[in-house]
Amino acid sequence: MKKILNTLFIVIFAIAITACTTAPENHDKENLAIVEKYQKALKAQDYETIASLLSDSYVGYGPSLGDSMNREDALINYKYNMEHLYKKLEFQGSQNIVVTNYPNGEPIEWVSSWGKLYIKYREHGNEATIWSNTIFQVKDGKIQKSFIFYNEADALRQAGYKYTFREPTVIED
Repeated sequence: MKKILNTLFIVIFAIAITACTTAPENHDKENLAIVEKYQKALKAQDYETIASLLSDSYVGYGPSLGDSMNREDALINYKYNMEHLYKKLEFQGSQNIVVTNYPNGEPIEWVSSWGKLYIKYREHGNEATIWSNTIFQVKDGKIQKSFIFYNEADALRQAGYKYTFREPTVIED
């Protein structure tokens, strides 16, 4: 009888402890909505909305390893490109997925967005369609970081640029 009471006590204690623990908040729907709103603002060239969705500490990386911009530079760069380089920039058939990982027990929330990126250039009217993947870190309702991956050479080739192979040379430091 004592053994049954001890087992019952352990089971009740385990249930009580499990019931008291709180699961981390799930912001999947909100984070997805933020990224989709951001993408619509990019397409509409709505600079105010774009700015409102980027955190003050925002950093964007890519597509090249050495490319990175803070919030202010990203806004200036996007506005300049849309006014001088691109006539149209549009995500086509994009797919989004929300992921949360827990390094060191703290949740970091991400939205990965991939699909085709259509670009129409202003000066020559050339067009390019490329595969693109952007991963957004979202925290407190703002985009904190983004990583974009696409083949720049493919976009330039479609825009009419030609590549000439030259023998590589060693760069001295």
